[in-house]
Amino acid sequence: MTARLFIRIIWAAFFLLSIQVCAQAYDEVKLKEAERMATLLQAQLKSVASRVDGGTLQDEALAAQRVTLEKLRAAATVGAEKAAGPLSEIASQVTGLGPPPVDGQQETEAIAAQRKELNAQLARATAAQKQYVLIGLEAEQAQARLTNQQRSQFLQRIFKADRSILNPALWVGTLDG
Repeated sequence: MTARLFIRIIWAAFFLLSIQVCAQAYDEVKLKEAERMATLLQAQLKSVASRVDGGTLQDEALAAQRVTLEKLRAAATVGAEKAAGPLSEIASQVTGLGPPPVDGQQETEAIAAQRKELNAQLARATAAQKQYVLIGLEAEQAQARLTNQQRSQFLQRIFKADRSILNPALWVGTLDG
């Protein structure tokens, strides 16, 4: 009689655990959207960075690229925040399963499969969030390169050897002006 009661308690606990895990299920669509947006932002960043690193852009184009890089950096920050939602949901589900069994102990196949799936999803969510952080850092680095390029162009214009102070055409042009 006590063995049957024990088995029923185990099954009831398993049933309640599975209901709790299903109730806390994260939205797979959010995770896929986060991965898709991270890939899209990475492609846009690569395109902008290649134009900036080309070194042929002038002031207006550099200013436009700066705005684009700032938008990419802001989108990466928002994306990292959005990816934190599924990440925390999955992490709480893994925690809800309890610690993995230590050596010599066995886990039921259903729980082992669920743990394996949740760990795979946790890895995907973590990768998406880290990709957003990386995009943000790369955008900041591209902005720094852009700033250096603008500074270099400015200094070249200032110190451009156009006309000497000893050149009479300079003085005539000044008097005409």
